[in-house]
This record gives sequence, structure tokens and C-alpha cells, in this order.
Amino acid sequence: MVESASPADLQSSFERAGEFYKLPFYLALNERFVRSLPISPGQNVLDLGCGTGANTQLIADKVGENGKIFAVDILERALAEARARLTNLKTPIEFIRGKAEELSAFLRDIAGQVDAVMIGNAIHNFEDKPKVIDQVREILRPGGLVAFNSTFFDGARPEEEKKFYERWILRAS
Repeated sequence: MVESASPADLQSSFERAGEFYKLPFYLALNERFVRSLPISPGQNVLDLGCGTGANTQLIADKVGENGKIFAVDILERALAEARARLTNLKTPIEFIRGKAEELSAFLRDIAGQVDAVMIGNAIHNFEDKPKVIDQVREILRPGGLVAFNSTFFDGARPEEEKKFYERWILRAS
């Protein structure tokens, strides 16, 4: 199991992992995950741990221009890449730098207005997972959706990628 990481560790891991995030199996797993979620046009979605915005773009396809995405990440560099990558989308996206454990501090204005919270391949990076869930409860509307995935499980990667994955995770730890 991968333990939580400090912001400096996350930045270092982020810089080394750029190619991992582009692997076909990784992209396919994330696409399948987002496409499987019951998110509808016009909904407000929090993309927690959005990174460079790959999943944010997939969410935008689902919520359309009448929905809104709150893209949150702790790394400004990741958010800058996401902003640049998603600049031409019609879906309103608010990019927010912050820790998942402190959501209610910087998302207080939208408490109870978020239809879904999606955590794509980021939950293993959160220092205090129970606190994150408590924070999510504060901003999620009653009956809202919380969904997360992780490619860090047996069978998540093809056998031919195993060596690359093992080297990457050893360096990222």
C-alpha cells in the first residue's frame, strides 16, 4: 500500500511520473472510470486531486457547458498544466490550489451544492483520508455521489508494464 506523501514528495513524484500518466492502460482505466459515473449535464462536480486535468476533461464532456467543475489539487504546477490544457472547453472550471483535508475552508461558499465528488487516482496521496471524507460530506449535496479509483491494485496494469510500474513506484515512494 502506498502511504500518503508530503507536498514536496508529491511534486517530485509528479515530475518523475509524467510518462506513466500517458500509458495507454492508465488512460483507459481513467476513461472507463469517469464514463461509468452517473454524472449528468448541468451538474456541479468536484475533481479532487485533479492533477493535470485528464479526468477533468472527461468530466466536462459529461456535465457540458451548463455544469461546473471545481478542479482541486495541491500542486500549482499540475493546476497550471490543467489550465493550459483545458482553456478551450465550454464547461466552466474553477481551478483551486489546496489540500483535500481542508476543503471546507476554501469551498465553504458551495457547501451542499456539489452533486458529485470524483477522486481519480489520488486517494493514496491524501494524508488523512477520514478527514477528507468528512470534508467531502460538508460540500456534497444530500444524496450526492462520491467516487474514487486507484490503479494501484493487482491486475490494474498489463503484465508487460509491470517493470516500468515497479520502478516508478519505488522512485515515487
